[in-house]
Amino acid sequence: MKRTLLILLLATFSIHFSWSQCVYTCSNYAVSEITYTTFPTGTTNLTPSFTNTFLGAWPDDGSTGPIPIGFSFDFYCNTYTAVHVCSNGFIMFDYMPFPWPTQYVHPTQSLPSSALPNGMVAFNMTDLDPGQGGTITYTTVGLAPNRMFIVTYSNVPCFTTPSNLNTGQIILYETSNLIEIHTTSAFPDSNQGTLGSSQGIENTTASDGKPAPGREMNNGWGGTASANTAYRWGPYTPTPPIQINGSNLLCQGALSNYSIVAMPGATGYNWSFPTGWIGSSTVTAVTTTAGAAGSISATATYSCGTSVATTLSVTVLPAPVITIVSTDPPVVCSGSNFTITPVGGLSYTLSPGGTVSNSIFILSAQSNTFYSIVGSDGNCNSFNTATTSILINPSPTISVNSGTICDGQQFTITPTGVGADSYNVTGGFLSVTPPVGTYSYQVIGNNTINGCSSMPVVSNLTVNANPSVTVTSVRSIICKGESVRLTASGATTYSWNTGLTTNTILVSPTITLQYTVTGTTAEGCSKAKTINLIVAPCTGIEDLNGHASGISVFPNPSNGSFNLQLTNAGDNTSIEIYDALGKLILSQNTVKQNNHLSLADQPNGLYYIKVKNSSTQETLKIIKE
Repeated sequence: MKRTLLILLLATFSIHFSWSQCVYTCSNYAVSEITYTTFPTGTTNLTPSFTNTFLGAWPDDGSTGPIPIGFSFDFYCNTYTAVHVCSNGFIMFDYMPFPWPTQYVHPTQSLPSSALPNGMVAFNMTDLDPGQGGTITYTTVGLAPNRMFIVTYSNVPCFTTPSNLNTGQIILYETSNLIEIHTTSAFPDSNQGTLGSSQGIENTTASDGKPAPGREMNNGWGGTASANTAYRWGPYTPTPPIQINGSNLLCQGALSNYSIVAMPGATGYNWSFPTGWIGSSTVTAVTTTAGAAGSISATATYSCGTSVATTLSVTVLPAPVITIVSTDPPVVCSGSNFTITPVGGLSYTLSPGGTVSNSIFILSAQSNTFYSIVGSDGNCNSFNTATTSILINPSPTISVNSGTICDGQQFTITPTGVGADSYNVTGGFLSVTPPVGTYSYQVIGNNTINGCSSMPVVSNLTVNANPSVTVTSVRSIICKGESVRLTASGATTYSWNTGLTTNTILVSPTITLQYTVTGTTAEGCSKAKTINLIVAPCTGIEDLNGHASGISVFPNPSNGSFNLQLTNAGDNTSIEIYDALGKLILSQNTVKQNNHLSLADQPNGLYYIKVKNSSTQETLKIIKE
């Protein structure tokens, strides 16, 4: 017995220690589930002493008392030294002889209930009948100031179903004024119907009651569901958190952190938020997303129960609602621009990219992309994200050649790349033959299926001038066996049809020939020039300075000015000059001994002077060079 009392004393000390943050308040009780155990039972069966004010001795619906507690016990701020024990599973502090069956609970009551009786502790408030068996005993154990008053219901049958036996104990603690109910087995009597049975406490004014969780006017807690369970009612108020730390002004949808100081002895915490908030926690800190304005609350849970809430009033500024009114155009060619127009805010941020704009976004289409936009009204960022997408048709990608040609040549612009099936080009033609100069031709590739065009590309063309080639010779007519020098000019390099590549060549044709030289510039442009060189046989002439029949010509060759001297000139002597082709160039009938002949207006070459009189005719060759 001493060992048992020591255990009970240690348990009581442990209870007080673990409830260090539970403040004693006689008007309020905290309910907590505890470990089930069994306690000493009394030796006196109270059943024979039960009476009913209407029926007299009546174990079925009777009570007995006052039964001394053995110490002063505070219940809802009133002090009691005795109780009444009822056969129907409860004890009463303020007993009054109300008419049967009210005081014996037909039917089962909720806790609290204005119906009589009141001021009770119920192990199993239902229709029990100890007259059919079992015992109801009481005892007081321990030493002051830590004594316990114990009422034990042992195998008490239900009235209608006596095979359902009810066993449990009600314990009242001295000093701490704790109440415990330990249940071994409990059943609701079937005659209570859906009301079942109740377990808990109720004050004498029916203004407050504390049922065990899930055990109020309930059929579901009996039987195996109630076996070997226990609850404690403590007249204590758990200490609430000191304060909630965090912002009391924020924007809708904003993330915010809130915290409380850890309370000694607390086993957990519960947070509550206004409508629309997102976030929960069972510890001292929580991260939330703000919804509507209201109050944030936090409670602390101890072994004696859960505290009242500590609150923080928060003002929530409405967040702007961003919408996208247009994506224009919704389908676009790659590389082209399109616009996204949001409304609802003063500034907007686009993703991907992070671009910020106060109005529209002008973007270059590169690939199919999903865009999202958040906005701000200057105070708050939008809670929502507006989204849109753009569909990209591929544009052709092309390149073109550039080049250099010579005057008169044709240049062909050749686009290459992918995606184009037609082209637009400056001037309208891909093949051009422009004059000397520099040119730029813009080319755009088109895809006639999807309607997209490439970015413009440019073909640059340089047209170089051809050389102005000239060929000269001191004479265009020579005698067979003579040599003459041909000189080409106007180009950088030269190529003759004789195979020579110098600008001056020496030729000695034996027959009339055509000589062609091709001159080429430093840019590679060429032009050919031809010269005819006539070869005359020059027969019948003995001497270029001839003095046949007293005729002489000097200087010969000359630059076109000749002196003709005639020894035997007479009145009937005449002079005729012919070119190498036999064409008459000059005719003179008046001849003197010394005559001046001028071929200044004739080209260089071979000429013939024919001197005639009535009996003779002489021909001489002269050369102008």
